Amino acid sequence: MASGLVVFYLAAALGVPSGLATAMIFASPSLAGILRCFAPVLLDRFPHKKQFCVTANFTQIAFLIAMVGITRPGVLSNPTAITLLVTFWCAANLCEHLSWISLLAWYGEIFPERTRGRFFGKLERRRLIGEVAGLLLSIGLATLARHFLPATFPKYAIYSAILLLGTLFLAGSPYFLLRAATVSRSVAVFPSWAERVRQLRAPFLSRRYRPLLAYGAFFSFFVQLEQVSQQQFPKTLLVAGFAFLVTTSFRLITKLGQAAVGPFCGRWLDRHGTVRVLLLSQLLTAAAPLFYLVASPSCWWLMYGAPVFWIAYVGLNVGLPQVQLQLADSQDTPPWIAAYGLTCGVFAFAGVLTGGILFDRFHTLPLFYPAIFAFSCLTRLTAAGLLLWVVLPSHAGQAGQSGVK
Repeated sequence: MASGLVVFYLAAALGVPSGLATAMIFASPSLAGILRCFAPVLLDRFPHKKQFCVTANFTQIAFLIAMVGITRPGVLSNPTAITLLVTFWCAANLCEHLSWISLLAWYGEIFPERTRGRFFGKLERRRLIGEVAGLLLSIGLATLARHFLPATFPKYAIYSAILLLGTLFLAGSPYFLLRAATVSRSVAVFPSWAERVRQLRAPFLSRRYRPLLAYGAFFSFFVQLEQVSQQQFPKTLLVAGFAFLVTTSFRLITKLGQAAVGPFCGRWLDRHGTVRVLLLSQLLTAAAPLFYLVASPSCWWLMYGAPVFWIAYVGLNVGLPQVQLQLADSQDTPPWIAAYGLTCGVFAFAGVLTGGILFDRFHTLPLFYPAIFAFSCLTRLTAAGLLLWVVLPSHAGQAGQSGVK
């Protein structure tokens, strides 16, 4: 419920004026992701990864609550509220990125590689069940508001209420983190700054890790390039209130499908190897933009084919954390995870800003949307080819082929 889609519609209700401004909302997570490279340094200041993860989680919740507060009527002018909304959204995403790096490194310490794929698959299912519940509640609230509230009722109040409910649910997550196993440092001495800089550079100099960084950079840029157009396109076919329900239902279909497929995907990962699952998922997601390509005002429902193929993203969501841990230095995984996140963040930020500029300049052209969605399909297919250059260590390949049941 506390998602970029809700923030997008909340900002739109306050009066976001252009495609570039819209791009900044979707670029905020990527911009925050650039700063995640400092996670290993911050982790050095905490006795164990659990404490860092919980602290980042609580800080994220505080920023989300602040976002709700600044959108209350009469608190701030709309331009100021939008500026702070994007700023706090960026800060909340930074906390989430920092938490994820510590969490993924923490998982690597707890779970052995031969069964880690199944763990990530089950974790993805539980995460998606929570997202589905949030989406259903969002759709229910939006539907009730559309049918029972007067047309003059401010739309931003509806989206603020959805954001607040999502934040309240998120506030329960630290309880479960605190109950998880704690892995203390084996060495109490913190690395020097020179040593930490060397560790941060290592992933970019590693021949085995660079192909994964190249894939992440390419895929992140071109996926984000279409984000503004993808969010604006349904509004060209449908009225605004109905467009929110339709785009939210897209996410619901995708998350339900991913929740069903996630555990199977984790088992396939352990049995058949990480790269094979990633490659198949990448090829399937390449077909999704084609459904936007063929949709029209009279056949807007054709867009529902896209979320069906977006289900295949579950293979990337489960496989990419695994491949990062497989290629990283097992003695110090946070810099390697941060390097991948930093690379993806930089190129995703560039991609979404480029997409916003292209939208502002060319969206009135008759062939703008068809060109964007056809180009998106081609770039996703190219990204699948880049995965072929990712070569896992021999022990990882053997784990993937061991036939673990």
